[in-house]
Amino acid sequence: MKILLKCKGVICVLFCAVSVALCVPFGATADIYRWTDRAGKIHYATNPPSDSSISIEVKRNNRWYPYSPGENDAQHDEPSSPTITYTTSNPGTDLSIPTPSAQIISGEIILPYKQVNGAIIVDVKINDQITRPFILDTGASYTIISPRMVKELYLKPVLLQEDVMLQTANGQIKAPLVNLQTVQIGTSKTKNVTAAIHEFDTSSTVFGLLGLSFLNRFQLTVDAEHRRIILKDASARFRTNEQNCLIAKDYVRKGLTLEERSEQQIAVYQKAIALCPDFLEAYYRLGEIYLYKQDGEEALKIHQKIVELQPDEAEAYFRIGIAYLLLRNRKDAETFFQKALQLDPAHQQAAEYLQRIKKP
Repeated sequence: MKILLKCKGVICVLFCAVSVALCVPFGATADIYRWTDRAGKIHYATNPPSDSSISIEVKRNNRWYPYSPGENDAQHDEPSSPTITYTTSNPGTDLSIPTPSAQIISGEIILPYKQVNGAIIVDVKINDQITRPFILDTGASYTIISPRMVKELYLKPVLLQEDVMLQTANGQIKAPLVNLQTVQIGTSKTKNVTAAIHEFDTSSTVFGLLGLSFLNRFQLTVDAEHRRIILKDASARFRTNEQNCLIAKDYVRKGLTLEERSEQQIAVYQKAIALCPDFLEAYYRLGEIYLYKQDGEEALKIHQKIVELQPDEAEAYFRIGIAYLLLRNRKDAETFFQKALQLDPAHQQAAEYLQRIKKP
């Protein structure tokens, strides 16, 4: 049975489950509220916060507006929103949103290497001046450079810096440190790398060792079959994540233009989450759909993720309580309604549902 009623200026739907003797309401066109608390954390919820002294925004028609506690949604005069047009020849599959370029996604540097007595040897350029063969060693804390290269580059040990202990085949030794302005491998150049000065066998053709003081800036893969190493630049990975989250926001904006609670809208929000796993608004939008559809299992998964991202978000705990009601689990529902009220004593819906559950 579905019953329509007015609820805080929005249309709500009551799903009545006879077996649990409870009606589970959830907003069909609920607004999303956004605010930053005094600790600097951003919150999203379908109810405004109880603290009226902070700045609150509400999202309507795909735009954020200042929100004043107690305002009547029906009387809210919204400026006209710009029209966002999405063109697709196949609405079921083509979402008409650009995907990140392959270059940025990969952020990879692929280099061939030589292998001598089991050691991986690569060419390294130091301070944009000299290129020499180095051993690549993921077990070494420091990058090491030979005194021969130090002399060629006119380098001096770092003043007031204590020597470090290095573990060699002949035991521990002390080595002075030097700062390398640049270390380049392939097309990737890294600045300000700390290196230890240590002499290799003077008859050796190796002039240094690439250790973690350089390698920890990358994700390293050794492709032994093709005698190559693959370095993924951490900064490139960060830029990729940032770009993906911007694209995810486009997906959510597109989702708001689609048929409410349609399979296509679900797919768009899922894609946004896949691109940006910490995008709270996408989780809230998708969770709202699952609750409306009475899909307790999917709603529970989505809101558990929200709690993982924001463990002190009362709205998420309230929604988990609703999900447990849909799964006919009154005990856990009561626990999460109580948790929501602990975090936000003014959460009216949590209080109402807790009272209903406790009724004999």
